[in-house]
Amino acid sequence: MNQDMKKLKFMLIVMLSLFAVSCNKEKQPDTISITGEWELVDMQTKSITIGGQTVEIFISFREDNTFHIRQMLGTGRYREYDGSWTLEGDLLDGTYDDGSKWAAPYKISITDGLLHMTPDYDESTYVYPLETYVYRKIG
Repeated sequence: MNQDMKKLKFMLIVMLSLFAVSCNKEKQPDTISITGEWELVDMQTKSITIGGQTVEIFISFREDNTFHIRQMLGTGRYREYDGSWTLEGDLLDGTYDDGSKWAAPYKISITDGLLHMTPDYDESTYVYPLETYVYRKIG
């Protein structure tokens, strides 16, 4: 029985050591991958709709940290914009090719394959209402 007790103590020490080592590891932050082409499928807003116009927006986030936006309001023509983007944690920010910054960075998340983008700004100093844009990956 003495030999069995030594084995049991040894196994207990090994298990406790492994547990202690695994508890000391810091959890790595989850990274969000947004590369690909996305289509606007929903917009949750606190603003009112004027004119009931259809909005179509497609945005491609490329692996080289550039983006291409194609958007149309109503029955007009598509307008296209290019620039660069950065993603730090869940905060997405961008700059257009002409050097102008996006109106605000966006807090992003991906749920059930949908990219949710909500402007991250101080509502007391920003005149636009809080909106969340929801995109479906198409490419």
